[in-house]
Amino acid sequence: MDLRFSDEDEDFRRELRTWLGQALPQDMREQSFWRDKTDDESFQIRREWEAGKAEAGFAGILWPTEYGGRGGTPTMKAVYDMEMAAANAPTTVNPLGLSFLAPTVMMLGTEEQKRDIIKPLLRNEVIWCQGFSEPGAGSDLAALQMKAELQGDSYVVNGQKIWTTNAMHGDKIFTMARTGESGGSKHAGISMLLVDMKQSGVEARPLKQMTGASEFGEVWFTDALCPTTEVLGGEGNGWATAMLLLSFERGSSAIGQYTEFRKMW
Repeated sequence: MDLRFSDEDEDFRRELRTWLGQALPQDMREQSFWRDKTDDESFQIRREWEAGKAEAGFAGILWPTEYGGRGGTPTMKAVYDMEMAAANAPTTVNPLGLSFLAPTVMMLGTEEQKRDIIKPLLRNEVIWCQGFSEPGAGSDLAALQMKAELQGDSYVVNGQKIWTTNAMHGDKIFTMARTGESGGSKHAGISMLLVDMKQSGVEARPLKQMTGASEFGEVWFTDALCPTTEVLGGEGNGWATAMLLLSFERGSSAIGQYTEFRKMW
């Protein structure tokens, strides 16, 4: 078995290195550049950097071309991660949306959802959060209590989520709520909702870390509205949708950990 990168992969590596040499300033590669930046300043710089990546064709490496991606292979994605790590390029501000939500929408989303979510996400026009954990539902996620009651053509959402990455910068959140009866199984009656965080019924509160940063937050929903068109995977199918989404998370994490290891050692 030949485990070497292909000629196509190496061509891609050279193309990416050339672009990084032109587009990524040397000072942004240094840790000292980021030390005096506030959370908001760092976030905005990284967001603009990623928009430039998308414009240059270096975002969505594995995404199909019809969704604005590169249509690349897993080995091209590995090359991409290795080169970005070696260059100390800024990390993504939208990992949950790009790596987890987008492929799930590609597989399960309606045509309207695909149109409204995928390309704006690639350009970082919309920042997504993941609202899974609750104060009483972490490792036992199926114990979640947040409820969404159908009223007309929208769900009225009430409850709390915690340990939400990017809560203070999020525009929208994909979250799980109980929309129906469990029927004897705590995994039943759950739906995956796509909720606008900029409405008055959603409040994000920062969780301060020892460093002073607020990478995580808690999110409160008080009569927040979610149109029925914003249910991903169908009503009552939230658990299966979440398991598919988390399968993308595990694969993405494995590649990321490998490239970080190579960068360090």
